[in-house]
Amino acid sequence: MEMGCIQVFKPCGYCGEPFEVDDKNPNELKRKYCSEFCRTEAANERKRERIKIGKRSYNVECDICGKIFLTNRSTNKTCSPECNHERQKKLSRAGYYRQKEAKKEKAKETEQKRIETLTEVQQKAQAAGMTYGNYMKQQFLKQLEEERERNGRTKDVHKESDG
Repeated sequence: MEMGCIQVFKPCGYCGEPFEVDDKNPNELKRKYCSEFCRTEAANERKRERIKIGKRSYNVECDICGKIFLTNRSTNKTCSPECNHERQKKLSRAGYYRQKEAKKEKAKETEQKRIETLTEVQQKAQAAGMTYGNYMKQQFLKQLEEERERNGRTKDVHKESDG
């Protein structure tokens, strides 16, 4: 034991058992309970008392473990922080799979649009009296020619401004 250090024991606010606190640490001196378990149980007891005093109370079944618990909120779904953590993990997993399904659905829609576009192009090719391949070749050559004209005009503009 260090020189000048005084051993301080306090009674637990829940179970009454004495527990040691560090007299040099102000946060330790504020401690009321010997363990996390006693702290949680004391909080639950205070909660039950508040509910008995007059606030509404609900018996709710935990979504995770199935335990019936008393709460003052009808929207509570879990009985403990551990069960709440499990519930959040399940919900986030469910959200991930919903997003994955939405992506699959969007990909299907895109594929459907592509198929519809192919059908439209094929109909245009038939209306022009060509095969699909020849029609696509003609469209590609048109695009190439338009691009060359645009590039050619751009070059002419640059030549005029240089001169």
